[in-house]
Amino acid sequence: MDNLLASTQKRSASLASSLLLATMIPALTACSSEETNSAEVVSAKISTIMRVEAGDDNISRVVVELNEKDAFGANIRLVGNERLEVSAPGVTKVLVVDTDLFDIDYQARIEQTAGDTLFSFAFYRDAEPDALGSSVRLPQPFTILAPQDKQQFRVDEQVEMRWSAPLPGQNIHYNASINCTNLDGTNASDISTGDIDDNGAFSVDLPAITLFQSETLDRSKKCSLILTMNRENRGTLDPAFASNSIIQALQIRRVTEMDIFL
Repeated sequence: MDNLLASTQKRSASLASSLLLATMIPALTACSSEETNSAEVVSAKISTIMRVEAGDDNISRVVVELNEKDAFGANIRLVGNERLEVSAPGVTKVLVVDTDLFDIDYQARIEQTAGDTLFSFAFYRDAEPDALGSSVRLPQPFTILAPQDKQQFRVDEQVEMRWSAPLPGQNIHYNASINCTNLDGTNASDISTGDIDDNGAFSVDLPAITLFQSETLDRSKKCSLILTMNRENRGTLDPAFASNSIIQALQIRRVTEMDIFL
């Protein structure tokens, strides 16, 4: 019982930190609407996040973000002949710019998701004779066996998670996102998240979720639950980039449209 209590307290502390971070991120992102041209930034001042996200639809989504100095610096727009390319076995694609209200990134889609698939990135710069090269391999794929889409739970239950192809001794990340309705009709949300042992089984303790202790919840209405799990590999970045840069590949799986009855 002492171990269970300690585990619950640890998850609650992690939850509080995650909620604080979730609150901060939109504000920080909003500060990144400034834009600069790539010709004006040397490679050592470019902070990049290179990410490959493989789903269960046989598609890997490739996203590269380029910012000046750090992740919250000015967005970098490629100009002249500068470009980003990504290669997987038998295919090379030029990443296409995608612009939203606050952000610029570069994207491609490749129909390869097998574990250990190598994704290689090349960043061609007008002022440098050789492309900057980086690479990462996809982690092993898996399938969420339980719960299932549209499954229903009571608020006093455990959500029993099961997944295939476990890798004991390694970590897998989970995120349980919960949305409810308050008595005044406003939305109320909470997150249970963390890195857990990749052993094929884990339980989300619904009674321990802080949101369900709230007296302002409309208990005549059900809450929604989305479960996301991912495995992550880190890769090798070209040393010419800023030292705070990241390259990662993920296998991501989701279970959606679940309900929790209060």
